[in-house]
Amino acid sequence: MKIFTIFFILGILIIPFDSAAADGASRPYLDVLTTIHNLNSVLYFLDEMLLDHPEIFMVMPSVLMEGVLQGTEWIDPDRQIAIGFKYRSNPPDIFILIPFLFEHQAFSDIYDATIVNDSYLITLPPGQAEAINRAVESELLNASLSPPKGDFHSVFQTGRMFQADDERSVAFHTYPLDLASIAKQTETASLGFRIGTSDLRFSVKLLPLKNSDLFKLVSSFNKSASWTSSADYIPAHPFLLQTTPFDLPTFFRLLRSSIVGENRLKDSEFERFSEILHHFSGEAIVGFSIKNGRLDFEAITVLNDATPSSDFLETTVMPWFLKWEGVFKRGEDSVVAGRKVVGIHPQAPLMQPFPFHSESHPYRALNIPEVRMTGIDRFLLVAPSDDRLNKLMGQIGSTKTEASNRPGAFFSADTEALTIAIIPPEALQKDNPTDSNLSGIRIQSDVVNGTSIINADIPKEDLKYLISNMMHILSFQNKTLQEPGGRETPNKTDPNIQKPRIDKPN
Repeated sequence: MKIFTIFFILGILIIPFDSAAADGASRPYLDVLTTIHNLNSVLYFLDEMLLDHPEIFMVMPSVLMEGVLQGTEWIDPDRQIAIGFKYRSNPPDIFILIPFLFEHQAFSDIYDATIVNDSYLITLPPGQAEAINRAVESELLNASLSPPKGDFHSVFQTGRMFQADDERSVAFHTYPLDLASIAKQTETASLGFRIGTSDLRFSVKLLPLKNSDLFKLVSSFNKSASWTSSADYIPAHPFLLQTTPFDLPTFFRLLRSSIVGENRLKDSEFERFSEILHHFSGEAIVGFSIKNGRLDFEAITVLNDATPSSDFLETTVMPWFLKWEGVFKRGEDSVVAGRKVVGIHPQAPLMQPFPFHSESHPYRALNIPEVRMTGIDRFLLVAPSDDRLNKLMGQIGSTKTEASNRPGAFFSADTEALTIAIIPPEALQKDNPTDSNLSGIRIQSDVVNGTSIINADIPKEDLKYLISNMMHILSFQNKTLQEPGGRETPNKTDPNIQKPRIDKPN
């Protein structure tokens, strides 16, 4: 199983939905509605992230938008820019409402703009005024005047956009995830980000369709019956996942339907996983790391039923592993702190695909150590050695359920470790030493009264570090980037590179 794909899908699936929309509010006319709060702040942020890579981005976003908008000083920063899409045909109708401080004749002439309430209303391509109706005008004006939900925010009417297998579904059917399979289970979806002084908060929201697997999943998180809430335990690993109880079989079914290509489990493999998943509550504390091609891990998981975990290992877990002939073999039994320990030896490395890779190195051979397991009441403990398992046993607190004050799901990642995990070693940027200011990425999801909320917090320095390494692999994949005619792409000192024109907003 591809471990990073699992965490990505977990984040996508346990995300928020707006209860107001579920109460039967009138359906909007526009299929997509996007708002931008304080355009200059957004452009400055994009410039800040990309400025160190002019060999890839020869024109900074601020310079590009200065030309497109004929300057930005005329735009009212106290009202939001609103952009609407209506999919009546392909391409869709596009409407843009830009509030102004003063009229800008050059912009108006270029885009054949109409003035509505001290704002310019345009279509793309220009000159499609017949497509503008009262609903378009009303929804854009209301969005422009509404309190901002972030510096960038988009709402998608996915319930009517993705129900047919049309071109939009095909566009979202991307490797390794078929996002359309998730979108088809939603009424609406929204995404956005808010720019802070030192970090970026990215948010995603979904309103699941009633009776869908997605609705079943987001309704299943249960913080009132946590077994691990009393365990004062944080694994000493760069990657950490904590969850309260949730419907693990439904999650796995959604995960499988969302994965495309060779990563997707075959029917027989899925049936084998289904045999064992219903025994687990979904609650877990997991820590892991990847270093020098080797996986290190430890975990505390919780069983669903009353079967003692020690018996469960022999009657269910071990037989399940040993069904995979040639993949696993049984290790030697042992006793640790008076409890029986069993082990499983993986017989071959896990071939982990790189999200960013070269043609010659698409996979990493990830060596997995022996998996040692033992049980304490409802807890199933996993570690790579008996010594580590002994230490893990000491982390178990009381063996009774109680309400948890933890979020429904929490994932954190060390940024340098994440970079090493997703980029092949030969493509890492060797001359870009780790910034000591890196703080790590945090993703948190919670469920309150049937509503689930997820936010990802990424410090700006960490984001710059990730972008720098991702830009480096583009250069690695294309050994010599060239323009037509064979001229090499300019470097950072090339006078042809246009620098940002926007000063940092106040």
